[in-house]
Amino acid sequence: SARIRTIGNVELDLTKDTLVEARIKVPGGGKGIWPAFWLMPSPEVVWPSGGEIDIMEFIGREPNFGHGYIHYGVQYGDKSDTGGPMRFPEPLYADYHVFSILKTTNRIAWMIDGYEFQSYTPDDIQPKYSWPFERTYHVILNVATGGRWPGYPDDSTVFPTQMEVDYIRVYNMTDGQTVPLIEGTRLVHQGATQVEYCVVNADGSAITWETPSDASFVASSSTNCIVVDFGSTSGYVKANVQSSCSSAGSYSLSIPVEVQPFYGVESSLLDPTMSLPPATGALSI
Repeated sequence: SARIRTIGNVELDLTKDTLVEARIKVPGGGKGIWPAFWLMPSPEVVWPSGGEIDIMEFIGREPNFGHGYIHYGVQYGDKSDTGGPMRFPEPLYADYHVFSILKTTNRIAWMIDGYEFQSYTPDDIQPKYSWPFERTYHVILNVATGGRWPGYPDDSTVFPTQMEVDYIRVYNMTDGQTVPLIEGTRLVHQGATQVEYCVVNADGSAITWETPSDASFVASSSTNCIVVDFGSTSGYVKANVQSSCSSAGSYSLSIPVEVQPFYGVESSLLDPTMSLPPATGALSI
């Protein structure tokens, strides 16, 4: 296992509105591989009383999931965790992805490739604990091997392996800047039609769109939006944005969309063509 951290060199004041992001290609070594991009308090305090913010965690035995969590509490034996995963239609290690948090007062939002998949405030943590995240943090990048959550390497695990980091960027958002985001649903039925996707906070920008291979789309009546007719193939709805602000340049946003067949069994009691016998008493199910 190995890690690098910025403590004493680059530290982030999260009492101010801040966007923290990194473009990362996680390793694909399989079981027991556990890379992460996360924040810890500066100066260091008893864990997790100062709050830990996991912007990205990945475990090799679940290749299609990227995770984001917060950890908080008093000490190791008196703590709690909040967060969860986002599922992708292909292994996360297949390409680079941008993992981000937007920290505003009493709120943390997690994004992958410009899609906000979860957010938490003090109302979301256990009432017995305080919200510790209004403070200064430093950045950690690491690849761990083994542990109770990812499991331990076995004969199928591939070594050597590495996490590739294109960049880490930190933005001070206190001047009223907004973060462009892509919005829409991540789960659709096969053959679903007129499903809308939009880019928000990108007024005046030129946007080109991509959809899964057997899907089609047309412009929506809403600004910066499209409506998509899906086939049966999962994939990404992508928005490539050329900003009207010359200093902002271009950037890509995307949502991983899982296209699924309808599955399940409908009860015959729901068939409107069937006649039911007269009720004779209570019905137990």
